[in-house]
Amino acid sequence: MKLIIGASGAVGIPTIKNMIKSGHEFCVLSSNEESALKLRALGVVNVIVGDYREDGVLASVMRDVQSVCYIPARHIEDELEVGKSIVDAAKVVKLDHFLFCSAFNAFTININGFPFTNSMNTAGGIYIVRDPRDVALSLSNHFNISHQEAVDNMKNMQHYEFYDVNLSKGFKRTIMGNWPSNYNSWRYYQGRDIHLVKYEDMIKEPTNTFYKILKYINLFKSFDLDEKKIKNAIETTSFKNLSKMENEKGFKELGSGSNFFRKGKIGDWQESLEPRLAKEIENNFKKEMKELGYI
Repeated sequence: MKLIIGASGAVGIPTIKNMIKSGHEFCVLSSNEESALKLRALGVVNVIVGDYREDGVLASVMRDVQSVCYIPARHIEDELEVGKSIVDAAKVVKLDHFLFCSAFNAFTININGFPFTNSMNTAGGIYIVRDPRDVALSLSNHFNISHQEAVDNMKNMQHYEFYDVNLSKGFKRTIMGNWPSNYNSWRYYQGRDIHLVKYEDMIKEPTNTFYKILKYINLFKSFDLDEKKIKNAIETTSFKNLSKMENEKGFKELGSGSNFFRKGKIGDWQESLEPRLAKEIENNFKKEMKELGYI
């Protein structure tokens, strides 16, 4: 039995839809009845309602599972404490497998000076990178800001510091950093091999790219590569299907823009980004962009 914590967000919903379609046996921990009703409406049979912050809840739900997928909620004050309590609970029951989804800079540290990501709690990592010129357009749409503001944010080492709610309870201010520092923090992470995935490869060669990801995961957790399930996973999470889902039901992590799934197009910057801003990005991120083959 698999347990999913954080199943109602941008990553969680497509995940459970694919697991249902593939016939996986799993349960979901939901923090309230309202969220549980939505999950049941999606077809989740086994929904456990309980607050993971309360004593005994995590120990109880993890008792009969072999693996956990934890997808953290965004922008919560006690994110560090919650994440640590879930990891600690998993250690107590000696789970076979624990998957943690994160968008942090690898160098993010908590207030006690310990790295959030380190070789003691990290077996490996999968890092997805995209042409920063297309990222600028996506960022502009998501936060409903100008292209210039998006580029300025991507150059700013303190980018996303407004996500830091309370320094006394969470992370220091640099959570994602600027575009090159975020990329380099994972690309050259010391202690564990990180699997790099280019967004463009997922669009151009989804099957081959997904197979490589699964083979990487197989280094830590052995499982059969089921061709039918892989094909289903790719189809379920295609940009077209996710866009359709957003249009029909909305999307929880919609930013300030008109939609979360904008275009998903490779090279849209050539038509939609001002040439001077494209050049500004290339000049500032030249080393990393050359390394990745973007210029």
